[in-house]
Amino acid sequence: MTLDLGNYDGARRFLEESLRLSRENGDVMGIASALNHLGQVANCLGDYAAAHARSEESLAIKREVGDTITWMGPLVNLALASTRLGDRGTASARLIECLELVWDSGERRLGARALEACAMLAVSIEDDESAARFFGAAGSLREAIG
Repeated sequence: MTLDLGNYDGARRFLEESLRLSRENGDVMGIASALNHLGQVANCLGDYAAAHARSEESLAIKREVGDTITWMGPLVNLALASTRLGDRGTASARLIECLELVWDSGERRLGARALEACAMLAVSIEDDESAARFFGAAGSLREAIG
């Protein structure tokens, strides 16, 4: 909730405490979830190296556990961070994987985030027409979700 309201510093504090407690208790999925959201916060704050590191760690844990549905969040975070860090190949690969999972799962909220990440990647290569289409598709999907 704090993250959704744009209180990134507050969200980071809560998430760091959640990460600490999850590590103390051996809650593997709690660790992965906190890392994923810390990656999202870092992206929002413009700390793309931290976003990349947190999201990679989250994805590695989630891959080890094998719950593919939870991979989408870190994949989007990685794509956004990779785009900002100039690694368009990694960004593209992560987005393709994420969109395949979105298609298979029907997870529309993360699908909208993935489409926005596609738009950001298109912006980074100065493909304004594709960026507009991706942003439009994300907006339409968000509208359909309500």
